[in-house]
Amino acid sequence: MKKCRIFLFIFLLPFALKAQVSLDEANLPVLDDIFKTFIDDMPSVNLKKQGQDQNWDFSSLSSGLAYQKILQSKDVDMLPTNFEYDFLIKENSNTIRFYKRTGKRIYEIGMQRPHPLNSAYNVISKYDAPKLITYAPLRYKDDLTNRSTIYFTLPGTEIPQIVNKRLPVTADSIRIKIQEVADFRVDAWGTLTLYYDRFEVLRQEVSTRITKTLEIHSAGKWSKINNNILDPAGDLLGTSSEKFYLFLSDEAKNPIAKIIINEAGDPVIAEITAPEELNKIVSNDLTSQEIVLSPNPTYGEVKLELMNLDYGEYDFVISNVIGKKEWGEKIVIDRKLNSFKYNFSFLGKGTYFWALLDAKGQRIITKRLVIITP
Repeated sequence: MKKCRIFLFIFLLPFALKAQVSLDEANLPVLDDIFKTFIDDMPSVNLKKQGQDQNWDFSSLSSGLAYQKILQSKDVDMLPTNFEYDFLIKENSNTIRFYKRTGKRIYEIGMQRPHPLNSAYNVISKYDAPKLITYAPLRYKDDLTNRSTIYFTLPGTEIPQIVNKRLPVTADSIRIKIQEVADFRVDAWGTLTLYYDRFEVLRQEVSTRITKTLEIHSAGKWSKINNNILDPAGDLLGTSSEKFYLFLSDEAKNPIAKIIINEAGDPVIAEITAPEELNKIVSNDLTSQEIVLSPNPTYGEVKLELMNLDYGEYDFVISNVIGKKEWGEKIVIDRKLNSFKYNFSFLGKGTYFWALLDAKGQRIITKRLVIITP
C-alpha cells in the first residue's frame, strides 16, 4: 500500500506543480518598463473552455509590425495635471493615459484626449472613481468587479455650433459622463504556444459594460439630457459592452496575449507580446504609412500588412526575377490597418519580387520575396 501511495504521489506531482501558476506584485508594471506587442487582426484561434490544464495554440498569429509602450514620467504633449500619478503611457499623438499604484493594484486615474464632441479641443480629466487595470496576487478562480467614472468637460466657448443648436438651453459647458463596470475572472490556466515560445499562463476573462451619457451645465447646476438630442443613432452615447481575454505569465509584466471577441464569441483582434527580434516599430503618431510582407524568407505562408494607405482598390502582384507576372490579386483598403494572408508555396523555391500598385497603376512599393524549402 505504501508503494502505491508513493506512485500516486509521483504521478500526480507534475500536475500539482503545474497548477501553481500565479502572479504576485513583482508582475505589476512600473516606471520605465517597455512593452512591445504586435497585432493580428485576423486571429484564427481556438479559445477553448474554462478550466485547468488547457493548451492554447496561437502559433498562427504573427505580424511584421511592432507597437511599443513606454511607461514614462512625462511627455512633451502633456497638458498640466492637477493629480499625482506614477507613470503615463502615450497611446498616440493625441491620447495619454495616466496610472497610479494603490496597494497591489494598478489603476488608470486620468486621461488626456481630444474631446468627443470637439476633436480640436484637447481635454485632460481625472477619474472620479479610477479604472482598475491589473492587480496582484492573481490565482486561478480569482474574481473581482470594478466600477469607474470619468467626465470629459467642454467649456461653452468650445461647443461646436452644430451641437449648440440642438441643446434645449444655453449651456455654460457640457460634459460626457463615462461609467464602466468591469468584471475580472481568472477562468483557466494552462500552456500558451506562440510561434516563438511557450508560456505557462493564467487566463483572465474581462467583461465590461460602458454607459455614456450627456450632461449640461446651466443656471449653476448640472443636468442630464436625453442622449437622442445629440446622438439619435447611438454612435457616441448609450450603453455598450466588450469582452476580452488576457493570458498572463509570471515571466512578464505585460499580458502575453490579449484576445478581443465579438458578440458571437469569435476572436476579432489579438495583441501579442512581440519577440525581441521584431524591431519594425510603428510610430506613436500612428499616421506613418507602413507596408510589410512577413516573414521573408518564407516557406510560403506570408502576411501582408498595410497601415494608413488611402482607401480604395490596389493590385498586389508577384513577379519573377525577369519581371514576368506570376500571380496577382486586387485588394481593397477600407480601414487604417488591413491584413491579408497568403500561401505562395505553389510558386516554388526561388527569389521573386512583390509589388503594390494603386488604382492608377503606379507602383507604391517593390521588394524582394524569397521562398525556401523546409
